[in-house]
Parts: sequence; structure tokens; C-alpha cells
Amino acid sequence: MLRPYQNYLRPFQSPPKRDKKKAILWLSAFGVLFAATEDLLQSHTTMLINGSLTPNQWGASVLATLGHSHAVAYSQGAQSLGGDVTPAEAQILLAGTMAIQAQFLSEFIEELENGDPRYRKTIDELYPDIGTNEEIEARIKAGELAEPTPVEPGSNEYWNEKAINQRLDLYNERTRGTANWGAVDMLLPTEEIYWRLDNNENHCDTCPPRSKQVYVKGTLPAVPGDGNSECGVRCRCWLELQDGSIIQF
Repeated sequence: MLRPYQNYLRPFQSPPKRDKKKAILWLSAFGVLFAATEDLLQSHTTMLINGSLTPNQWGASVLATLGHSHAVAYSQGAQSLGGDVTPAEAQILLAGTMAIQAQFLSEFIEELENGDPRYRKTIDELYPDIGTNEEIEARIKAGELAEPTPVEPGSNEYWNEKAINQRLDLYNERTRGTANWGAVDMLLPTEEIYWRLDNNENHCDTCPPRSKQVYVKGTLPAVPGDGNSECGVRCRCWLELQDGSIIQF
């Protein structure tokens, strides 16, 4: 199990006071954070594509953005159940999580630099249903198609911006798991946790067995969105607590 850290920074004997109305507000705040992170990650990709950033510089910018977002997400999760963990404290707790994210990102940078065909395309591969190269270029000049940016000046290969951003979306999705862990860590060791399935009819093989168990935070094998389910970071299951509170970032 890839827990984001080993021990909560400030152990407590009784759970923080919960306010369901405030929990909804923190969920909304996370939605704002998620959208802002998505926009910022895509802006880094734009700078990579236009040559303002090298792949390594792009990676450093992406990692800095994700580090901030994970810290704020954890803090928001904690505050949704009455905790008071600050983003600065969360950064300390999340060192392990960010080390894992940095390794994933290092592999991504290497793939970009080594010409992985998922992220580099010729013009006819970028626009496979348009026609000949001449027809594509004519429509680009007419403003009907976006003009792609070559990987290097004079190259006939172009960055596949859509594919790069789609992969970055997965990194952003992982912050949901961090927010969920932030909430879970506000629970007492004996508080019961129930894994609830989302409304998807086609579940992965991991989540349904969990829905038949009763957990406490020390035995919980994962939270939705932390990547420790077969369905990965896009898991849309949720957690219910014995008092009826919901954890669903």
C-alpha cells in the first residue's frame, strides 16, 4: 500500500468537530483547486510546445505545481472533517507521495526526450482524417486547423499536445486520493469506514470486494483516487463513516 506518509503530524485523542455544511464547502474548494491545477499544467505544456521550456524545465514546473496542489488537497481533505492541517504541514507529510510522483514524471520526461511516438506525430498523424499533407497545410493557413509546433525547428515531427495533456490529467486526478487521505487521517483509530461503490455498472476487480468489508483507518488498503485500485486514479467510489459522514473528493 502506497500511503502518502507514515504518521500524522499531530495525533489526537478525539476527532475534530465535524460540520457537514463546511464539508460541502471544502469539496467545492477542491473543485476550484482541481480546475486551476489543470489549467496551470496545460500552460506548462504550451510553453514546452512553443519552445519556452525544455522537457526537463517543463518537468520541474509540472512537479512544483503538483507538489503545491497535493499539499492544498490534503489540507482541504483534513479541514472537511474539522482538521486544521496547513498546506505547509501537508508538504512534510507528503514527501513520500511526491517522491513517487517525481519518479513517474522522470519516466514521462525520458519518453518525451526519446521520441515516444505517443507524443510526437507527423502532420498527417495529427490530422488523420483531413486528407493529404497539402490539404492539411492549406486548412492550417486558412485558420481552419490549429498550426502544430515542430519538436525542433525544421523537424517534420510535431508535439502531440492533446496526448501530453491527457497524461497530465492523470497526475492531477491523483490529488483526489490525497484529499481523501487527508480526510481519513482525521478519524479515530477505531472509527468504522465503509467502501461504497459508485454507480458504474462495470467495476474493476479491486473495489467490489472492498465494499463487503468494514475498515478502520489502520486497515484501509487504499482510498478512492490514490491509484491503489485496479481502476487507478479515476476511481469514483467513496467512503462512508459510521456517523453517516461521507468522504468523496
